[in-house]
Amino acid sequence: MSVRSITTYAVLIVAFALFPGFILANGVWERYVDGILVTLSAVPLSPLESEQVGFILAFLNPQTRAYLTDIPVARIEIEAFEVKSLPDGGPIFQNDNIVLNEGLAEFSYQFIETGIYDIHIIFKTPDGKEHNAGFLTSVRAVPKPTAEIPPPLWLTVATAIGSISGFVIALKLRRA
Repeated sequence: MSVRSITTYAVLIVAFALFPGFILANGVWERYVDGILVTLSAVPLSPLESEQVGFILAFLNPQTRAYLTDIPVARIEIEAFEVKSLPDGGPIFQNDNIVLNEGLAEFSYQFIETGIYDIHIIFKTPDGKEHNAGFLTSVRAVPKPTAEIPPPLWLTVATAIGSISGFVIALKLRRA
């Protein structure tokens, strides 16, 4: 293994360890409904209250993952599943006409309150049957600001030792 590949792997490991948000920022939910793969992507996957969420809806062939173009429209309903101000749940948003272009559609929504919400995608297959694919999402409270606490001395020392050791090892490998 070359020094360059070792360095690349080390940088990636450190980046993912220090910034887990790189890999947790967005996501995709999938549901199989009557031979159709319904996917719903969300950015961010678990939003903060009052944060705008962008969604991408797609209908795919489960075997080939090709977009299905024979579903022209879908309906979106968002229900409060576990929300403090709506203890009995119920619908909070409905959009009756999401037009799909080549099997894809984009829409956005801003969740005002923390809690768990049920997003329903209602669509008709080419044979006229209506289907419902449900996806749950959790809306988190905005974190309260806290005072910045400097890292403990041991963490600073360990980081310095690790950096110096890595530099020394890289130099020895380069000379070898």
